[in-house]
Amino acid sequence: MDAEAVYDVLSDLRMHLDWAGEQAPGKVFRLLTMDAPSRSVTVGDQFASSGANVNGTFHDRSTMVQAERGARFGFDTESTLERSHGRTWKARVGHRYASGGPATARWSPTPARSGPRTTSPTGCAWDAPCDPRHGAARDGQEAGQPRRDD
Repeated sequence: MDAEAVYDVLSDLRMHLDWAGEQAPGKVFRLLTMDAPSRSVTVGDQFASSGANVNGTFHDRSTMVQAERGARFGFDTESTLERSHGRTWKARVGHRYASGGPATARWSPTPARSGPRTTSPTGCAWDAPCDPRHGAARDGQEAGQPRRDD
């Protein structure tokens, strides 16, 4: 699939309910709702989604920050996970996808969070780049490099 075809799939947010919701391989992590424009998204568009998580339900509000067909797709998310067990988890996530480059997600704690560095539910460090091909980068390691399993 070429970069423009991939972009067309990503930029029609309502379709995410199909491939990341109804067709998700597992029912414990999938989209449940999506409130998004009924067209291909552009920079500045906002959307909201919710979904099932193994430990509760997440509620996200996002804003598109990059939208260049065949080249870039990026959005920033304010995320809240209402946990079945434990305190509510909140984070900001910056998603960036580029043709020919690694996909990254940068997690950062909300101002209300304090304490030691921790990881997100996906294994990405709160303050480190994350490349889904190799998981979270560790201190002193660039995103996109295979993890060293010490």
